[in-house]
Amino acid sequence: MKKILVVCGAGFATSSLIGNNIIEGLEKKGINTIGFDVEKTRVDNLQDKVANADLIVSANPIPESIAQKVPVIRSLAFFTGVGLDEVIDEIIEKLNLK
Repeated sequence: MKKILVVCGAGFATSSLIGNNIIEGLEKKGINTIGFDVEKTRVDNLQDKVANADLIVSANPIPESIAQKVPVIRSLAFFTGVGLDEVIDEIIEKLNLK
């Protein structure tokens, strides 16, 4: 199982959008997402959740102390659509899905 923490300020709307885009993007690339755990959270709750995470995806800055423990992808492509395909490729690479 791969665990992706999707982070935004409140842990609801923005992280839901990002999480949905990740799953859609992976499936379009032929990745089976059954068994993926895409958990939405706030930046201020990250420290409690990072221990079991394989990747953090966020539009917000992530504290360096956390970024040293888990790979982080920070992108606005989830909102604009520009470069989204490349960000999905980066997620695949960081999760070793190829």
